[in-house]
Amino acid sequence: MQPLVVDIPTKNRPRELGRCLAALLAQTYQKFDLLIVNDNTTLPVDFDEVTAEWLKRHKDRRQVWIEKGTGMSQVYAHNLALWQRPWCEYEFILRMDDDILLNSRAIEIMLNAIRSNVDIAAVSGLWFESETNENWFSDRDVPTAEEWQNSLELHGKAVNGIVSNWHQRLYHDYRPNGQGEIIGAPMAVQHLYSACLYRAADMRRAGGWPEIYSQGIHHGEESDGTFRLGATSKRLWVLPQVTGQHLRASGGIRSAGLELEHRTRLIDDPLRNERLRAMPGVYDRPIKVGLWGQHSIFTGGGPRMFFELLAALQSDPNLEVYPVGDHMPCHDVERVFGIHVEDCNALPEELDVLIQLGDDLDWFGNEAIYIPPAKSKTLFIYYPFGNRAPELDEFTHIVTLSQFVVDEIARLWRRKAQYIYPVAHSIPPLKKHNWILVPGRVDQWKGTLWLMEAFAEMDLKGWQLYVVGATEGSIQKDYIQQVNNFAKTHENVHLDFDVSQAKLEEYYGKSKIMWAAKGMLADEHPELSREAEHYGLTPLEAMSAECVPLVYDLGGHRETTEEILRWKSKEDLFQKTHDLIDTRFVFYDISSFFDRELFKEQWLRVVYECNAKTSRLEAVRLEVTENRRPIIFVVTDSPRKRTGFSTVAQQVVPGFVEQGWDVRWYAILDDKEPMPGEFDFTFIPMAESDMQGDKRLLRKIIQHEPDVIWALYDAGNLYKYLVFSEFGAQTHKSDGSLRPCVAYFPVEGLPLPSYYGGMVQHVLRSGGQAITYTEGSAQVVMDQFEGLKVDWAWHGLDHACFEPYPTADRKHLRQLVGLDNYFIVGTFGINKRTKQFDTLIYAAWFIKEWGEDKDVRFYCHTEPNDPILQGYPLNEMSKIYGVEHMFLWKPDSYSQRGGKYTGVEFSNNSMDEAKRLTMPPTAEGRGYLLGHYDIIARYNLLDLYADVSSVEGWGLCVGEALRCGVPAISVDDGSVRSEIYGDAALMLKPTYDWSTWHIGARLALVHPEAVARAILEMRDNHELRKEYAERGRAATAKYVWQPTRDKMVAAVRQALSPTLGLAK
Repeated sequence: MQPLVVDIPTKNRPRELGRCLAALLAQTYQKFDLLIVNDNTTLPVDFDEVTAEWLKRHKDRRQVWIEKGTGMSQVYAHNLALWQRPWCEYEFILRMDDDILLNSRAIEIMLNAIRSNVDIAAVSGLWFESETNENWFSDRDVPTAEEWQNSLELHGKAVNGIVSNWHQRLYHDYRPNGQGEIIGAPMAVQHLYSACLYRAADMRRAGGWPEIYSQGIHHGEESDGTFRLGATSKRLWVLPQVTGQHLRASGGIRSAGLELEHRTRLIDDPLRNERLRAMPGVYDRPIKVGLWGQHSIFTGGGPRMFFELLAALQSDPNLEVYPVGDHMPCHDVERVFGIHVEDCNALPEELDVLIQLGDDLDWFGNEAIYIPPAKSKTLFIYYPFGNRAPELDEFTHIVTLSQFVVDEIARLWRRKAQYIYPVAHSIPPLKKHNWILVPGRVDQWKGTLWLMEAFAEMDLKGWQLYVVGATEGSIQKDYIQQVNNFAKTHENVHLDFDVSQAKLEEYYGKSKIMWAAKGMLADEHPELSREAEHYGLTPLEAMSAECVPLVYDLGGHRETTEEILRWKSKEDLFQKTHDLIDTRFVFYDISSFFDRELFKEQWLRVVYECNAKTSRLEAVRLEVTENRRPIIFVVTDSPRKRTGFSTVAQQVVPGFVEQGWDVRWYAILDDKEPMPGEFDFTFIPMAESDMQGDKRLLRKIIQHEPDVIWALYDAGNLYKYLVFSEFGAQTHKSDGSLRPCVAYFPVEGLPLPSYYGGMVQHVLRSGGQAITYTEGSAQVVMDQFEGLKVDWAWHGLDHACFEPYPTADRKHLRQLVGLDNYFIVGTFGINKRTKQFDTLIYAAWFIKEWGEDKDVRFYCHTEPNDPILQGYPLNEMSKIYGVEHMFLWKPDSYSQRGGKYTGVEFSNNSMDEAKRLTMPPTAEGRGYLLGHYDIIARYNLLDLYADVSSVEGWGLCVGEALRCGVPAISVDDGSVRSEIYGDAALMLKPTYDWSTWHIGARLALVHPEAVARAILEMRDNHELRKEYAERGRAATAKYVWQPTRDKMVAAVRQALSPTLGLAK
């Protein structure tokens, strides 16, 4: 990476920008990258041919970014470079106007000067504002590239007149000598004007460029910004050897008419002058800080950390601090934790800094939690769970609670983090009893039951064990019950759950020894290092109460306790416990862990560094080329989801990107803005709950003016978007012609409603193509609607490594989740009416009535209590029919990880981890483990896949199961599934009454009794299962995505050709 990035905002001044870029090419120092923020919402920065030439030369030499601005303020552009990745990683930033022309040695001189003295925060030069010299072209002329190249040397030129800010009028003491050379020492000033080169870290500490100008008020952000930079006791220099020409070009981002400028100056100048005179330090208003905690409604170490931080930040008068989301009422915090926090006013519309505390990034995007938009975000994470690195770019800081977790973040996420130790709570000692205390949440990973069993094995005469733990909100109900049962049979083992802070402190005060086993299971399984103690607050608090802790030797325990207090085996624990009973322990100094002022100081430093990041605005990455790239507008489900539409689109759209087309994806079922670098196309989210989503789509089409729309959706929605009178007008171009559309759609149910014909007719009239999923489906459309031409393209099944696991591996996967003694029937999909999950419940009832239910279990990979499109409350139905014991639902539904459309990863890495695990002792633990299996592992759990859907567009899930070597039963619908799978699956005739949709299309239903008999036949006939498993693998091998991708690219290219003259 280069040490310097040059940051240039521009708007409607292509000629001036071209001259600026040419001057940069003439610099003697060329080790810099370039960021241009374009505030013109309709024209690219290179629409002027000369500017395009200079831009091309820059791109040949260095990294060039062209980002979309707000259209309102330069502040956004400058803070973009200062705060957001990848630009925030540069050591120095050169802030430029697009109408400044630097002399050829300007960057070299400024960079050498700022590097020579660490006390210098920023340097600038003298910018002259006259263009009377005959060597200069008027900005009304358009010289050739050769003329510009030969006339942009400013160094040593005679300049007539100085019209700049006040400190540059000192120039008369530093005028040129007779040879045109400028003589003079650096000038120490209070603020800088226009172009300046500054240390990025110093400007971040000063709060960044002031956002008071972000609404287009009279400019002065460079003066105010460098003034607050100088107020940090850093020095600002103007270097007379650095010169340049300020064209003072008309237009630009600040141009709003003289009358408006005059009015805004009358309002703003007095405020600005007053602010500069009375600025307290470097901040001109309180910083609005939001604090959100994943566990802040419970008791325990996490919630205590939340309220300790809340209290620390509230004590700073420069901050306005707001707890965000659900949390324990402030008046209860002092009673529970002994921490005083203030009640807060209603949340502001926008935060300056948001600190998010938790251990699960999915919760941070929970749609049910309202979090105001924030200019800057800090992540406080207890541990880096999952491969979430791409989601971290929205955070300017990552903070955690120990060096152990810092190292884990570096290992797993490849990101830098810092640690701030939580404040330990001092507890006064009381009269001691022969008690051993086990505090903390009752949890199998904390080894609560193991410690109880160890205590019973030690048989310490006259000693009592007290388990004082939190159970509120726990999902480990079975484990807690085991703990209760054990205590009932051991009179010297006592339980006291969910106690107050005062009661807990009493236990610490009276106990002589504390035990902790967190990390023991993680040590046995290194891949589970996440289950080690991340910090270890309880041993510190125990020592403050003169209760000696003995903790497992792993993770954060190594930072909070000496080696003498750490154990690695049961024998080691027993020995050290006996040693403590027999000898008096001398406590060592742990006061730094209780230092609230240090904790506060470290967190305030983080908040101040995060402050002043600009408003959260969409930054669209634009790749500028010599010719305009075709714009392809994609309309379908979000690429972050796991719906059928999303899976298909993720295989097709990369083909568009590979062509160099400008792809803009309107992502349905998503409300999260893209993170920098997340996609290689423009991403436009539309939330499922957005009631104006249809109209928003049409506004986006008007705004983006696409050359072709590629839409992947059901025919009904396509008809609504493309044809229906309220919407369809927007699919016309400004000249009245139809915008070309390529539609890829399923055919579901027979006969087809009339809107199929209307949609296809519109697509063909637009010059596009109508493509459906199967050859038979295409023929059905053409037979029913004569004169229409419909093409077809199969789906592929190579979007992941779908493969059968070896028998031993399958068996181990099932053992880990307690399913090894069952015949597992599975099905996957959204809980909607046409998936017919209720048919499996009825089939299970038949199996139970026949007395065959002992070894049959159903794994339904769906949301049982969150139906859509006339789905069913499956959990309740299974109870009503008495087959609840036979069903296992998708574990992810219990936590709503990412919402019902997010789905499970295709990663195919669960088996590697599973080989090193042993079965958790509780049902909750086994369900938790199943929830972490990827989709391929879940297919490999199955003995049989049961597809009983009443209609399918193609049947991806059936195919994925067959690729994994799972035999399948399916419905012989005489249409899609008969064509795609044929005799690869055991086909059931739809002998039950045919049902219909509200649109009149028939749905193929199969009788539950037939399903039940097919399941038992497959269970009892191993050879039959083997035969269909082999058939399925063989029949599905031909389904790959490349032909489909090629067909879609060809269809879009053909639709483009009338407009852009592209070859078909």
